[in-house]
This record gives sequence, structure tokens and C-alpha cells, in this order.
Amino acid sequence: MTGRCGVAIACAAVVACGGAEVPAGAHRAAAGDNGTPAPDDAALLRDLEATVLEGYSQLTLGNIEAYADHVAEDVPIVFFGLGPRDRYIGPKAAAPLDVFRIDVCREVLSKNLFMHLSRDRSVAWVFDDVSCRAPDPFEGRTASIPLRLTAVYQRYLDTWTLVAQHVSYAVPPGEIVRWAANGQLQRPARIRTEIARSDGVRRQIASALGGLLRGSPRYVAQKLARDETSVVVGPGPLHEFYGADVAAAPPVARWFGDGANVRPDGMYVGLARSERVAWVAVNLAVTARAGDAPVAFGLRGLYVFERRDDTPGVWQQVQAHVSVPVTRELLARRVFGAEP
Repeated sequence: MTGRCGVAIACAAVVACGGAEVPAGAHRAAAGDNGTPAPDDAALLRDLEATVLEGYSQLTLGNIEAYADHVAEDVPIVFFGLGPRDRYIGPKAAAPLDVFRIDVCREVLSKNLFMHLSRDRSVAWVFDDVSCRAPDPFEGRTASIPLRLTAVYQRYLDTWTLVAQHVSYAVPPGEIVRWAANGQLQRPARIRTEIARSDGVRRQIASALGGLLRGSPRYVAQKLARDETSVVVGPGPLHEFYGADVAAAPPVARWFGDGANVRPDGMYVGLARSERVAWVAVNLAVTARAGDAPVAFGLRGLYVFERRDDTPGVWQQVQAHVSVPVTRELLARRVFGAEP
């Protein structure tokens, strides 16, 4: 089930879109343990929308502790920020509060929020075009920086809790290659792969991601969901695909020209309590060409997979968000035109 809205937040004011858009006849989830009906899809999406927007409002107000109240405590969390070192994977209790900030943003405004429920309604994934309001270091005015945000929420008791988030700034692939050739890109912080041989579920998910990265026709046909819940966000500003259009999204390597190659370079696989949804935080090692010279650089991605029936090993990608991490200096040059 899917919801979509456009909203704006400024300081403590929240202007909502009148509730998430849900088709008529939304199904009800299974009854709760006490026999009362569980919330239907529309109610779950409204609750999710309120949770997401409240989080943006707390970020805008600088209430990071209040923002962290919506972050999951029962599972390891994943946070990818804008910079190459802005990465945290681990328990919330050990996370510095700065992990939850969106670097450079004084205000966070939602422009185009997409929300999707898993089929068992226990997990949701979201995508948003976010406007980051930041001070211009030269003109003394406030600039609007367009960011992309994807996140995964898991239902815990009667609330949505944030388990994974990826914030990025879109950079055209040609510029990424040029930055890499000039030595201006830094490798993203390392992710250690720890998937046991006996962990069949996580190994299946890692295998599905590998096949999709290779662009294997068989994997793409079987492992790429193409319904209204599907979203693909690539490194460049034009790399956004929704619904059935995700079938037109090229493999990551193809964004960087003929002969480019991409491979996983460390991943973490998180698994929902239901074992029906998984989220994958991954570093991607890319080799491409800048003219006649080979170049190498790193990307990072947050992927969401769902197991939609009981067929063993059939996990489908429902959301992907791949980006190049950018330093503050590169972001300032790109946005403001000079070094701060």
C-alpha cells in the first residue's frame, strides 16, 4: 500500500497534505493480540506521515534528543549522511547524537513524500525530496539545498520506529568521474561484512543484490519489484524512478559509461522481526574511465528487499538509493560556487 503527499515544515509549524493518499477499500491488518482490529492501511500511513514530519520538525528546532525518540532501540540502526565519514551502523545506545543531524541543515522541509507499506504492514519505506535550508557563507542569506532522503521504519508496539536512513546530494555521473580523476573524492567509511555461513536468509539477500548490481537479466526479472511500492534513486539528479518505471533504471555501472564496473565493498543486512523485509547498507567500489585514464571511487547505497510469498529465496528489491558521499568543501563549491 502506498501513500504520497507534498508537505512543508518551517520551525515548529507543520503543514500536512490532509492525510496520505490510499486507494478505496484498503485492507485491514490482522487483529491485534487483544482481539481488537489492527489499524488499517490508511491509519498506518497517516501515523507514519506524522512520525516522519515530526522528525523533520525536531531537526529544524535542533531538538535532536526528541528526534532520537523515534529511532529504534531494539535493532541495530543504519544512518548514512552526506559526507564520506557520516556513517553509523550499530545500537542506538552507542550512537553520538550528531549521527541524527542532517549536516549543514538549519531547516528541513519535505517536498514530495512517498510512503509504502510492506505486505504484512509491519515495515514501511519512504522516499522524500527534502529541501535543506542552510546559511550562505558568502551572501549572508539562506540557501535551499535539494537533498534526497530514503528511510525504513519498523512497527514497534503502536508506533513507527526508524531503523535506517540515507540522505544524499545528487551529483551528475560525469561530475563524479571528474572529481574522482582530480582526487577530490574520499572513500566512504568502511562497512564490515559479517554474514555467517549458516545465515541463509542474509546470504540470499546479499546474492540478490549482487545479481541486480551485475544487471543479470534473470535477476532483474525475478528480483526487481515493479509495482506502485517500488522506488529507485541513483547518484544523479535525473536518476529517480517510481512504480513500473523502475524497469527502465539502468544498473549502477551503466550510469558511469562503457566499461564501468561496480561491486559490493562491505555490507550490513538488517532483517525485520517478521523476516519478510530486509534493508541493506552497502559500500560500492566503482571503476570507470575519465577519458583514457581509469578512475576508482566509492558509492554507498541503502536497499530494501521484501519476501512477498513463501517461495524460498525469493526476495525482491522494492527500494534502492545510491549516492556519492560529498565533503562539506565539495558541497559548498557545488552549491555556492566557491570554497567557504
